[in-house]
Amino acid sequence: MVCACLAMLPPACALSRGIKGSALWRLRGGDAIDDGGADGGGRLSHEDIEAKLNRVPTFCLVNADDQFVRMPGKDSIEEVIFFIDAAEAIEALELNRAGNPEAELRLATLPLGAAFTACGGWPDEPPRGAHYVLRGARAAVTAKGDEARAQLKAMGLNAMAESEWVLPLFMCDEFQTPQMMPLFFSEADFEAGWARAGHPPDEALFLVHTVMDLRALVVNMAHSDAMPWARFMLVASEASYELAQQIAQEVAERQTDAGE
Repeated sequence: MVCACLAMLPPACALSRGIKGSALWRLRGGDAIDDGGADGGGRLSHEDIEAKLNRVPTFCLVNADDQFVRMPGKDSIEEVIFFIDAAEAIEALELNRAGNPEAELRLATLPLGAAFTACGGWPDEPPRGAHYVLRGARAAVTAKGDEARAQLKAMGLNAMAESEWVLPLFMCDEFQTPQMMPLFFSEADFEAGWARAGHPPDEALFLVHTVMDLRALVVNMAHSDAMPWARFMLVASEASYELAQQIAQEVAERQTDAGE
C-alpha cells in the first residue's frame, strides 16, 4: 500500500511564483536546418524555454495546507513527484487516500517549467528540494527511459543520465510543418495527436519516432543555433489539460468560498 508522508514541505504555490554545457543533437535525419532568426531559427533564452515548458501542466499531491506530499519512490526513498500523466496522478491520489483515510489530500497542478526547475532540470542548478522528481508516463519510461539516459551520457550529461528521473519525449519528422514540430510525452499521446491532426490513425503505427530526454532538448535549445527551436512545441494529452482546468476551477471555488 502506498503511504504518503505529510511532512511540512514548501507549499506548491511557492514553486510557481516568478515563472519567467554545449552539445548538439540534430533532430532531422542528422541535417541541421538554417531557417534564420525571423521564422524560428536560433537558440532560445532561458525565459523562452521556460515559457515553452510552462504550457504543459504537471500534477502533484498536496495536503489541506497545500504542502507537498511525499511518496515512496526508488529504494523506498520518499519523493515529491510531479506527474506528467493525468491518469497516473489520479491513481496516486486514490492510493494515498486509501492509505491515509484521515488526511485531506488532493491534486495540485504546477507548470512544467516550475516543476523542471524544482527537480534540478537546468544544468548546474540544484533541485529546489530533496528528492523532487519529474515522473514521465510509465509506459514511456519503461520503453524508452534507458535510451534517453544513454543519449544524455553520449552528450556528456552524466549527472543527468544518472539522476532519479528521466522524461522521454517523442517526435517524428512526418509530423512537423513549416510552423511547428510537436513533441509528445508518450507514444500513445503521439498517436492521439496524429489522429487529432486529421491523419489516418493507423499511419501512426508505422512512423519512426525520435526519442530524447527533456533535459537534452533544453540543453540544445539553449546552446545550439542549428535548429528552429521556436517551432518546437511540447504537447500534453487532452486528459492532462482537462485535469489542469478542473483543478484550477476547484481552486477558484475554494478561494471564493473562503472569501479570498
